[in-house]
Amino acid sequence: MSSLEPFTDAITFAHDPTQDLREPRTADERDLERTAALASAALSRPAPAPESLAAKLAADALQFCASEHPTTSREIAPGFTTPRPRSNGALLSFVLGAAAAGLFVWLATSTPTPQLAPSASELRAATLDADAGLRRDWTPGPSPLRGEVRGDVVWRQGEQDGWLTFQDLPALPEDQAYQLWIVDGERDGAPVDGGVFTIDAADQETLVTIRPALPIGKPTAFVVTVEGRQGAVVSKQEHVVAIASL
Repeated sequence: MSSLEPFTDAITFAHDPTQDLREPRTADERDLERTAALASAALSRPAPAPESLAAKLAADALQFCASEHPTTSREIAPGFTTPRPRSNGALLSFVLGAAAAGLFVWLATSTPTPQLAPSASELRAATLDADAGLRRDWTPGPSPLRGEVRGDVVWRQGEQDGWLTFQDLPALPEDQAYQLWIVDGERDGAPVDGGVFTIDAADQETLVTIRPALPIGKPTAFVVTVEGRQGAVVSKQEHVVAIASL
């Protein structure tokens, strides 16, 4: 029996009170103890959380943030918008502008003019023509702020995006905005934020692009509420103006 065998037995069966785990006295014993500790740590790593648990935790986090943290500021405009980076240096703006102008001239004289990407309205029309998305009309909500809302929802599950159209949905005061919520049949907790938008004129059609804050497994309803200007983390649903059920 080697001189290390009693020590290896003591490490391996450390849970056995009959074994005598003594302090290492040699370099070999110290190396063996370190190796055993690393192996124990590696074998005790927790398994990843199931997808259903991860989804529930994400929904619960939205509700927690609504009560514990203020809503972050975001840029609001007709249709859905996201915060855009802004440069604070006048010199940097001038340099970037000059560089962009030079690049434009070079591209215009050396390469063919590229085709423009399709607009949101063109993508929506193409989706409907190809019957590649779900479409539902709005049903007016119970809030008196709904006006005579008309329009529809078009949703593309594979792309996780879509579009809203509105007519006769009233413009709101400066301190308020509309917010889209998506009810996901595969997610527990609060509906998913689909974006904050405003309406300039009720008699004109407004097109809003949907970009959900979280992946949507199975959308069952789209709900539009009136919130503060920067939107809400979780809506109190005091003013529901439009509903579309799938």
